[in-house]
Amino acid sequence: MRPDAPPLMSGLYDRLAEQNPAEWGPASYLGKYSLQFQQDFEKTYSQVVIKEAPFTRDTLTLLEHLRPLALYFSQFILDGTRLDFYSQLLSVLMRSGKLQRSVFGSLNFDSLLEQAAVALGLRVDYRCNEIDHDVIRVAKVHGACTFVTRELSQHQQAMLAAPGAQFEDRVNFLSPIHLQETLREKFRLGCLPIISEISPQKENLFAPRTIRQIRWKWQEALSGAAFAAVIGVSYNQYDNHIVEAIAKLAVPIFYIGGNRDFENWHALNGHFEHIAETLEGGLTPLLDKF
Repeated sequence: MRPDAPPLMSGLYDRLAEQNPAEWGPASYLGKYSLQFQQDFEKTYSQVVIKEAPFTRDTLTLLEHLRPLALYFSQFILDGTRLDFYSQLLSVLMRSGKLQRSVFGSLNFDSLLEQAAVALGLRVDYRCNEIDHDVIRVAKVHGACTFVTRELSQHQQAMLAAPGAQFEDRVNFLSPIHLQETLREKFRLGCLPIISEISPQKENLFAPRTIRQIRWKWQEALSGAAFAAVIGVSYNQYDNHIVEAIAKLAVPIFYIGGNRDFENWHALNGHFEHIAETLEGGLTPLLDKF
């Protein structure tokens, strides 16, 4: 993939500071908190961006501050060889006829999984309502860089110009292909990204009902699953919508990720089985479980 792999949360601040020095660099307001961001990005974002001046002015401002984040994650693209792990996983599911029975829950803001799907001739259903041979259901439970508002009117912007305001409106789902160029044009026209605030509470200030519906669809699919795979997901006690759904599972749960996170997940639900620490070493063993 290009330009490289998306960072873990612990490395996100340094990447944002490098690409957006005016907003995140050493000389910026947020740069004063660089060490805190590096240690705990979610907690620091909540304290510094959401709760403290000069950013806590209104909902519109908070949403505008998500534009650099969306643009950053939109830059990651697959190399087109279809040798990446996303493509391999989807190809196996397609050949086995199990794709129609699969639902993907994603915490990632990037669109790599969706890019792999489109390259394989699949349509992406973010609402997780369609079941067909050429459809992949992807529940982006924290929003994504492919989710944007329509062009907001002055009236709509005025409604958002209040602290704590929430606004329900249509979500536009963008194609993952040529995404960064599309986003730049959308933002130029005044559209906003629809991404959960990067905080322990994962606030959804725009289209909260839509995001809740997406989460509910994922939870519904999970409750009826024959087995589940958890790949690269750190245990986060604050993500109640994730933790509570997984805690209820009484089916095999195959985990790919670090040992410490596995121990936390296994303590939550004893059905967890550790496959490998990385997808590189765990993809083949995982596919053997299907």
